[in-house]
Amino acid sequence: MTLTQLRRDNGCWGYPGGCVELGETVEDTAKRELYEETGLTANTLELLGVFSGSELFYTYPNGNKVANNDMVYLCDDFTGEIITETNETTDLRWFEIDSLPENISPPVQKPLAQCINILKKRTSAPNSVVTRITAGAFLSCGNKVLLMKRGLHKEMAAGMWASIGGHMDLTDINNPRTIDLSETCYREVYEETGIPKSAIKDLKLRYIAVRLIDNQVRCHHHYFGEIENEVSLQECTEGELHWVNKSEMLDLPMTTSVKEAVKH
Repeated sequence: MTLTQLRRDNGCWGYPGGCVELGETVEDTAKRELYEETGLTANTLELLGVFSGSELFYTYPNGNKVANNDMVYLCDDFTGEIITETNETTDLRWFEIDSLPENISPPVQKPLAQCINILKKRTSAPNSVVTRITAGAFLSCGNKVLLMKRGLHKEMAAGMWASIGGHMDLTDINNPRTIDLSETCYREVYEETGIPKSAIKDLKLRYIAVRLIDNQVRCHHHYFGEIENEVSLQECTEGELHWVNKSEMLDLPMTTSVKEAVKH
């Protein structure tokens, strides 16, 4: 579980933290901000990562603009009693790392997602291997393709552009019709975009990408299909849906396997 702060300035959730003061080390800043915003005293700190880039640029509701460079620490040894409301905090809650609230403060979305991935890898059995079978569809309409920019809360390929898809469902196992995962593709497309199976033409499996990442064997099936009309896009909890010109696809940040499928 992780202690998460509901910020007073933008009404979003994030981890406690703040600006380094003159003459202060970043470790001292982390300890001071933790105490000021939660009432807890950090006995030990472990640096999990250093994060920067355009995703950490943010304009607060009061007009203040920041370009953060975040040094994120893990603290699992602390003392004190939690103060749930301060000048900068309206609430503090413990959340399971797989059940974080949706409205994470924009400048901490990427650092938080990557830190959670680090912690998950530590808790995985060192000698176990997990197989993940997924499928995704690139749907074309004229000179455009429907893509998803994956949410920063996602464990896999956070913030990257990809096809529409997901994991093979338990109901797909041992179903002879899904040996090529086409039904998985149809289901995921409908759940994430609202496009029904009947609207998709010539859905075909073109590539299968198999990679070993840490303790996971990831097997992804790349499908390509067409739809006649460019449908309006609905909100999706997995990320942002966009119609993208085919000529611009390779300029977008993608995983290696997705980019290679698009190239060919």
